[in-house]
Amino acid sequence: MKRLLCCIMALTMIGSATAFAAEPVDNSAIAEKALSEVTALYEDLYTITNAEAEVQNSTYDDMGNIIVDVVVSFDRTLKATCAEDMPYIQGLEIALTELTDPDEISAASAYIDAKKADLEDNYIGVAQDTYIELQVTVPIATARSNAAQAIGIDNIEYVGMNENVPAKELAPDSNQAMMESGQAAILNITERMATPSTRASTINSVIKNYDRVRARDYARDWSCTNGSLYDHATCHNPEYTFYASNDCTNFVSQCLVYGGLPTDSKWKPYTEPWKTTGNAGNGIRQYLTNNGLFFHSTNEKEAFAGSIINWLNSDGTNAGHVGLVDQNDTATMTFCAHTRCRRSCPWTGEKVDFYIPYWDSYEGDWTK
Repeated sequence: MKRLLCCIMALTMIGSATAFAAEPVDNSAIAEKALSEVTALYEDLYTITNAEAEVQNSTYDDMGNIIVDVVVSFDRTLKATCAEDMPYIQGLEIALTELTDPDEISAASAYIDAKKADLEDNYIGVAQDTYIELQVTVPIATARSNAAQAIGIDNIEYVGMNENVPAKELAPDSNQAMMESGQAAILNITERMATPSTRASTINSVIKNYDRVRARDYARDWSCTNGSLYDHATCHNPEYTFYASNDCTNFVSQCLVYGGLPTDSKWKPYTEPWKTTGNAGNGIRQYLTNNGLFFHSTNEKEAFAGSIINWLNSDGTNAGHVGLVDQNDTATMTFCAHTRCRRSCPWTGEKVDFYIPYWDSYEGDWTK
């Protein structure tokens, strides 16, 4: 009898588990909930419009949790009505009032004016495209028919270029943090002025041919939102070779050429500087810096559209991946990249640094 009861209990448990696993899962509802959770992160600073979510895949992990891959897209329009409403600009102007040296005041004022003009012309009142690849985890204990209601921001990860990051890190910095970044930027300017200028000997005037807005437009035209590692017609300019699983630098080089940076015997299609990041010492990073075209920076606020974003490993070494910054309104920065393919995707969480052109074609002035 005891043996019979054990068998009945075991069969009952198996039947219950099977029925639980067989409960329908509304992946579309899960995607919409993920979209709602992520857009809420931006609503303090932006008006959100044209929000959509698309399920890419659904599977189970080793624990039996449901994993749903989702791409969300929406437009962000700053609620600020003028550049002076932005906390970063406010921080810049606070720091400016504390300067006394005329040369420092002049340099800081020029930087502030350039930032304001960029914001007013390209971001204030302008809807910014945003595409984000997410991974949603629905715990095994959650009733499948109620999965969308049960998940929150802690169940959602941003699919980064090197690793997944909690989606809540997509939220822009606090107003106070952005103001402090602005103040720090002015300090950086004054510190640079304390160092003897080497522009004449280190900066290559060829950089004045580089139109960063044209480079940005090319990046948007030839990038996609599906995270693909392989060739796909909507993302690959057929005039260039596509390097499956390794096309990131080739793509960035194309952007720079379209922006007007001339090729030469060392940097042209098929060469190492054209198609590699430079982990072996002979890539695009070394070419641009050694030739006085771009400078290295760790400050994301300096990285305007047309700059290069470079991913790092957790120990600070180069990860071998680059993209092109296509938006930076001082609160949110987005980039375009190949392998994995991204278009106007926010940067967050992952360690990166930047390579910035010495000449800002939009403002018609030197950046450093």
